[in-house]
Amino acid sequence: MLGKPWTKISPDTRSTGRTNFVNAFLSDNKDVDYPEHCKTSRVNFLKGLDTQLQSHDLSNSGPFVIGNEITYADMVIYQVCHDEGLTKDGRKGLQEYKRLVKLVDGVENRPNVKKFLQSDRYLG
Repeated sequence: MLGKPWTKISPDTRSTGRTNFVNAFLSDNKDVDYPEHCKTSRVNFLKGLDTQLQSHDLSNSGPFVIGNEITYADMVIYQVCHDEGLTKDGRKGLQEYKRLVKLVDGVENRPNVKKFLQSDRYLG
């Protein structure tokens, strides 16, 4: 079990980070709001996730939130990283977040995910 620290921070971190991304990305003032989001709330969101993933033995026993078993939580975290453009350019946007890189690599190395990402259907 991941314990209270993970369960206490995870919903707040997830919903706040995602909400801030959506608000900034869809803002009428996107040219200002999105770059500001990238420098502030996104950094806090990524630090929080990376810290939580590093702080539990189960999370450190494999690439995913609960080790070697992929869950919906892993797909949500991956989707957020993808939507933010952090999975591109050699994971440049994730270079400070080694544990998140491990999760992103784990998701992208799943056979069906890998096949899709390399297909013509992926518009990414």
